[in-house]
Amino acid sequence: MHLTQFDVLTAFLYGDLEETIYMQQLEGFKYGSGRACKLKRSLYGLKQSPRCWNKCFGPFLRDLGFTASEADPCLYNRERKGRKLLIVLYVDDG
Repeated sequence: MHLTQFDVLTAFLYGDLEETIYMQQLEGFKYGSGRACKLKRSLYGLKQSPRCWNKCFGPFLRDLGFTASEADPCLYNRERKGRKLLIVLYVDDG
């Protein structure tokens, strides 16, 4: 068995939000503080971020021929020429 691990850097920033979320603009920005910003994408610290990223990455894996396990939706598998490849998604927002 061959085992490989990889990390998707800034993964949460690729997820699309399903709802409208506003946040207070931080001090130091060009137009000052006291303003609200509408988020266009997921952001670290949002409780929705892991799910948003999974919904983005899942279709990518399915396009590559992987199928999600019915027992665990974070386990994907693909078999070609008698060789099986498993991918497990694990979210750690540190």
